[in-house]
Amino acid sequence: MIASLLPPLPIIYLIFQKSLIALLVSFSPQGSILRPMIFPFLVLYNYYLLPKYVSYIPRTPWIAFVCEEITSALLDYLEKLLLSQWSFETYGPSVAAGTAKKADKETIKRLVPDEQTDRGRDIWERLKFGAWVATSSRYIGSPYQARNVPPYSKLNPFFVPTRLEFLLMWSIKFIVCYLIIDVMTQASQPEMNPIIYAESYVPFFSRLAEVTIEESITRIFTSILYWFGSYAIVQMYFTGFALISVSTGLDRPELWRPICGPLSEAYTIRGFWSLFWHQTMRKRFTKPARYITFHVFNLPRGHSVDSEFQRLLARYTEVFFVFLISGLLHHVMDVASGMAWTESGATTFFVMMATGVMMEDAMQWVFYDLLMGGDERGRSWAKGLGFLWVILVFSYATPFWAYPMLRRNTGEINNDILPWSVVAYLKAKK
Repeated sequence: MIASLLPPLPIIYLIFQKSLIALLVSFSPQGSILRPMIFPFLVLYNYYLLPKYVSYIPRTPWIAFVCEEITSALLDYLEKLLLSQWSFETYGPSVAAGTAKKADKETIKRLVPDEQTDRGRDIWERLKFGAWVATSSRYIGSPYQARNVPPYSKLNPFFVPTRLEFLLMWSIKFIVCYLIIDVMTQASQPEMNPIIYAESYVPFFSRLAEVTIEESITRIFTSILYWFGSYAIVQMYFTGFALISVSTGLDRPELWRPICGPLSEAYTIRGFWSLFWHQTMRKRFTKPARYITFHVFNLPRGHSVDSEFQRLLARYTEVFFVFLISGLLHHVMDVASGMAWTESGATTFFVMMATGVMMEDAMQWVFYDLLMGGDERGRSWAKGLGFLWVILVFSYATPFWAYPMLRRNTGEINNDILPWSVVAYLKAKK
């Protein structure tokens, strides 16, 4: 029935989902039966939509981006309406009900794009608040801001550029990222991908005796370039939307703080994901993971923890489910792009990341705390060793996810992420 009411047009459905979240936050109270009643239909329609993306979106990378936004909106619904119970009455999640100070409400009101705050216009104010919640992922500047959102300046965390400075800086960043992606695309040899990234090259330790030095170097450099390219893509998308939002006056520069943190923090796997990589998904992953850990499995938390084992069990159960949810999201993106469910290695990769974090914590505890007294963690040599560790772990795990995607790209235009190539244009002019 829902399929007949909503045509399989991904962009329209994305707008519908965001609008639905905004309306329910604005007008339904926390605990409303309407919120959980609607959620199963959204899950079913997302499933129904999976094979339809390829019919409406011409480029595979664009499909992945739109699918990510739509599936993330489903996680948004789960986090904001069912788990955190955002509502206009509390001007925040229900966990703050009865404890949120008026200053907190005023802080959030200042973040809503429209400056009008006339209390008499209740419906309009509800809609403004609902729209802010529905479109926010990091809640910048509010009491509910995601952890580890990087500032504009590490030396001056309170610095905010003017609109003109912002547009200039972000325009340069957008152009640089666009050119990086363009050069990487044009310099590749996609016709060789099925050979270089064959399925037989994905396993490593199980075939260690037959792994050549050349294959190992290819694995390392492919993994590094894959994440370098992913970083450029994330930056390009983010700065593109930031430029549109700020230049049109929909948002202010303070709401578009940098998407990624400093690379210098990526000397551990935990630091890579928590401090360097973007935090737009943080609450979407951590809230469901915490619910599963502390409500489904009923593991103790806080002062109710009786032993170190219980504390570690709860911590790493949450870590596991954070990465598992991330893996499933990226798995769905691969399937929407035309890949078979069994072909994608996204879930495998992210579960490996969870395992890597656990191994990393254990090794750091043994090496730094037990053997070296805990004083060497932040030293330059320790960070250098950490970067090497991160490169090796990512070089082992990334092919499980990246190789299936890379070997499907044999040079067809529908695999190009950019609509127009500067490099190809300049080549043609020569």
